[in-house]
Amino acid sequence: MSINSSKIYCYPKDLQIQFPEGLDEIRFLEEIGNFNYLSIKQSESNRIDLPQEFTEATLPDDFLKKIRQNQYEQAKIFRKDQQFKNIIYNDIELSASKMARQNMALIVAVASDLKTKHYWQDVQKDPQEFTGEDFKEILKIISNRDSKLYYIEAQVKKDIDAKFSPSSLQPFDLSQSWQNHEEAYSQN
Repeated sequence: MSINSSKIYCYPKDLQIQFPEGLDEIRFLEEIGNFNYLSIKQSESNRIDLPQEFTEATLPDDFLKKIRQNQYEQAKIFRKDQQFKNIIYNDIELSASKMARQNMALIVAVASDLKTKHYWQDVQKDPQEFTGEDFKEILKIISNRDSKLYYIEAQVKKDIDAKFSPSSLQPFDLSQSWQNHEEAYSQN
């Protein structure tokens, strides 16, 4: 079994370089100072000699920080998109927006009797009847989903850190990472 490794190299930006054939992947990263930085991936079992002008390098911290921050923001957007999606409670579709959550929590907090009936609109604007106990259950469903999403986001950020290191930039698929951690979470 051959192992692929991805390493960072740089070479002077003014040089015209002929890249050797057979490399698994070459990705231009950025021009920094007077050097072009590349990520080159190749099989350990079939190493190809690189031009002598290539120097194994590490990326500046600010470059990696920028890439990671961008990926963190994408993960946050992904989480928020799922976090505020509607929920289903007793076959009724309800909003899980920030305002809906706050209003439900307020009803639960101030209700002297959680058996008292309240009217609430579903997402089709049809009035529905709920008790304070129902709102507690709805908020519990929302809270459990939020906990799961925050956990998955934290795991995805760990993947981001592992993929973007000073000596290696590897391809990263946010949706695949998210899906893998979601499946792992569901199995626990």
